[in-house]
Amino acid sequence: MAETVQYYLEQMVPELEDLERKEIFTKEEIKSIVKKRTNFEYALKRRPAQIIDFLKYIEYEMNLDLLKKKRKNRLGIKGRVTISDYSIKRRIYHIFDRAIIKFAGDVKLWVQYIEYAKNEGDHKMLSKIFGSVLQLHPTNPMFWIMASKYEYEINTNIMSARVFLQRGLRLNHDSHQLWHQYFKLELIYVEKIKARRKILGISNKDDESNDESNDESNVERKDSQNFIEITADDDFLKTKKLELKGLDNLPNLDDDNLLLRGELAKVVYSNAIKAIPNDLSFRKEFIDVCQELSDTNTIQEEIYESILKDFENNPEALSYVAERHVANISDVQSVEFVHAIKNSIDEFQKCIETLPNDEMWYLFSKFLLKYSRMVSEPNLIAFLNKKLLKTYKTASESNLASSQMYLDWINWILEKEESNSNDTIKMKGLLTKATDTWPNSSKLWEKRINITISLNDNEGENDSIDELYKLALKLNPTSLILWDSYISWIFKKFKNGDLKDFELEKLLLVCNKIYDCFYFLFIY
Repeated sequence: MAETVQYYLEQMVPELEDLERKEIFTKEEIKSIVKKRTNFEYALKRRPAQIIDFLKYIEYEMNLDLLKKKRKNRLGIKGRVTISDYSIKRRIYHIFDRAIIKFAGDVKLWVQYIEYAKNEGDHKMLSKIFGSVLQLHPTNPMFWIMASKYEYEINTNIMSARVFLQRGLRLNHDSHQLWHQYFKLELIYVEKIKARRKILGISNKDDESNDESNDESNVERKDSQNFIEITADDDFLKTKKLELKGLDNLPNLDDDNLLLRGELAKVVYSNAIKAIPNDLSFRKEFIDVCQELSDTNTIQEEIYESILKDFENNPEALSYVAERHVANISDVQSVEFVHAIKNSIDEFQKCIETLPNDEMWYLFSKFLLKYSRMVSEPNLIAFLNKKLLKTYKTASESNLASSQMYLDWINWILEKEESNSNDTIKMKGLLTKATDTWPNSSKLWEKRINITISLNDNEGENDSIDELYKLALKLNPTSLILWDSYISWIFKKFKNGDLKDFELEKLLLVCNKIYDCFYFLFIY
């Protein structure tokens, strides 16, 4: 161990002499550097090795390199490059390499290594790092995405960026991240090409004269390193063959070119939903990607159509598609929003005709309730409230109102500022209807009891608070919510003098037994 440490220290001598000669560090500072590095080197040789020692060593060297650069700038030191100009950076890479040998499975360490090389702008080292990490972690989509982003954003090489994602998808065909990144890459590339064409003022006439040369160059630029075969439907292939290769000349293609209309991204999406066919959230994220970029309405519509086709009996999917009209409108006071929300309502109603179940009705009511609270224009509020009330009543009459829908309905009524005796009677009837329809919903019973208490509805034995609690607990004997509420009610009655000591003791004894049962149920 001592021999290895001594060897590494000897390798530092030329660098330290150069730093002293340039007067960047004093003799005392160099002695301190040697002492620090000696301690770190011995720490790295401990058994077992700990990653924290490597990270501390790397952090020290980074700070030292930063201090060296600041002093060099302050002193105005220029001239030819000497060993001290690159030695610290080379040592940091060496420490990273030594750490990777011992902790090859540590993902965070690899990420730090990549980020350091990126910050240093060392492209050659980055290529080496990506090559190593992708061999050791081929099933981690993050590294394939990082490599692809580096190739496209730093090296501006769309071909290599595609190849990295294709390789990653070959090994991780069910990775959501990789499919979304691949889809986004194609959209970003087309957007960039369109922006470039706009700046250069490239017209269709200019392109027509170059069609023949472009076709030849495309053939020459075909990439032989495709690992995933990306194909589309037969109808599409009859129109234009698309392959994930030879696309560097896209800027010179005409406006009607399929690639510039996002057809390549559509092909990627088509293959993605074949690889992961029954995941609605997976498809929603493609819409999110589209919304980050411009001029993607056509692609979005095709995605929505595919959702309707493949999830025709899924209320969540139908609701998501129906809401698309208002999804991208931020100003709810605009005329555009009024037309959009009407379109969404019409589509919701068609969905209910197609799939008339309780979840579809609930999602429609949830949509109306959400936007009735957001808008401020009186006529629009009145329109949405009227639609919402009709929706609640129709669902209730059809016995398709869920327990959550009843809760939303009750809360919506309570939110209204105006209230009169008719509203109170209607509320009582609604509460009774709700608990009769969903007798095992403890939340509905709790809501009914709390509202009855607030309305001071203690008239009649059947409608008394105690009777309501007894009925609710009989139907929901394991509901902690109701038992907690009942105990609070007991103490409230005792404080008001409506309950005697022995009655309180008797009731609490029963409650304690119930809580003991709950305790054993949760433990065992």
